[in-house]
Amino acid sequence: MTLVHLIEALYPSLEGTIITDEPFPCPLTMHFPDDGGEMVVSNWNGEQVWKCTGGCAGDEWKDGKQFIVQAMGLGSLTASHLFLQLTNLADHEERVCYIEENWPHWFTAGKVAP
Repeated sequence: MTLVHLIEALYPSLEGTIITDEPFPCPLTMHFPDDGGEMVVSNWNGEQVWKCTGGCAGDEWKDGKQFIVQAMGLGSLTASHLFLQLTNLADHEERVCYIEENWPHWFTAGKVAP
């Protein structure tokens, strides 16, 4: 599972739209609509990392576990567990189903539409 797959699982409306090294509107909820915050996913030392131009996660590049912490507000241990579980799932639908089963309000709490 790549970071792109992770973002697409948490934000299914982005599935198929994220291109490595191409900015896209940051899906994290700390942004106001149309505030211009853009996220970029890039490859660095064999790992995909992300950064937001809106500063929602500081100035450093972050990894997939840190994306879960920022997006879902989970602690690092829970985020690491979720990351590992999603890594072991074969496809997008399985990852979305896992999130729905274990965090049933994620897609219905106004954060994101499945």
